[in-house]
Amino acid sequence: MNIRQIIREELLFESLEDRLKSAFYKWCQKTYLNWDKPESDQTPKMIRRHIIDADGWVEELGNYSVDFEDPYSELYKKTEELYDKKDYEGIHKLIAKIKCDYLVDKNSYIGYQTFSDWLTYRNQTKSPDIFQYKSFKELGDEIRKAKEKSFTKKLKKASPGKDYKKVYEDDDMVVIIPLTHAGSCKYGQGTRWCTASKTHPQYFEGYNERGVLFRILQKNDNYLERFKDLGLRGLDKMGKVSIFKRNSKDKTSGRKYDMVNSVDHGYNEKQIESFMEALPKELVNIILTYKK
Repeated sequence: MNIRQIIREELLFESLEDRLKSAFYKWCQKTYLNWDKPESDQTPKMIRRHIIDADGWVEELGNYSVDFEDPYSELYKKTEELYDKKDYEGIHKLIAKIKCDYLVDKNSYIGYQTFSDWLTYRNQTKSPDIFQYKSFKELGDEIRKAKEKSFTKKLKKASPGKDYKKVYEDDDMVVIIPLTHAGSCKYGQGTRWCTASKTHPQYFEGYNERGVLFRILQKNDNYLERFKDLGLRGLDKMGKVSIFKRNSKDKTSGRKYDMVNSVDHGYNEKQIESFMEALPKELVNIILTYKK
C-alpha cells in the first residue's frame, strides 16, 4: 500500500466519523429539544425539571456548566439576554448545545462513551440510522444488546494463558486469576460483580490496574457452608467468591499494601481475616505472595 492510499483511507475514515458525529449531534439536540413534552421519555428528568423552571435565574442552570454561575462568562451574558426577552426556548437550546457538545467531546470520557459506543456498534443495532431512535433510553438499550451479543462471541473464545490463569486447584475448589475482561466474565457468570459486567469493561480494567483479582470456584459444599457462615453476600449457589489484592503501587487504600484487603464487595477486616483463615494454607500463601 503506497502513501497515497494510506492518506486516502485515513481521510475517508475521518470524513465518515465526522459525518456520523454531525448526525449524532443533530439527533442529540433534537432529542433534548422536545421541551414541549415534559411527560414523554424524550428528555431526561433532570433536563425536564430545569427547563420547566427556566424562568428563574441564570445560576440555577449551573448544573450544566459552571459558566452559568460566572457573571463574567459569555454564556452567562447570553443567558441574561435571553431571560430579558423571556426566551426560555432559547435557554433550552443553550442547554441542549452544552449537553451535546459534552457527548461528542473526546476529552469527556463518560459523556463521549455514548457516542463512541454508537460509533462502534451502530451496524449491530436494529438500525444504524441514529434518527430512528426516539430517546437516549431507546438508543442505550439497543447499544447494550449489541454489546452483549458481540461480547458473547468473544467470551466463547476466552483461553487459558491469554484471558485467565489457573493458580490453584484441589478436590474442593479451583482458583482463577482473570487477565482480561473476557476472562473475568467467563469466571464471573452468575454473579452481580461489576468486574463481570459484559457491557462495562472499565470496572475490571480499573481493578486490574490496581491489583490482582482471584476467583475462587467451589466444586462441592465443603467450603460453601463455611463461607456462608462468614456472611459473604456475594456467595451464591454456584459457590463463587471474588477476592482482591492491591499491588504495592496502589495508593488509593490506607491499608497495608500487598495484602488482601477486599473480599467480594469489601467487608470488614474481621470477616476478611476469618475468610482467609478458612482457606487452605497453600492457597493463602499463593494469594499473599502472588506478584502480577
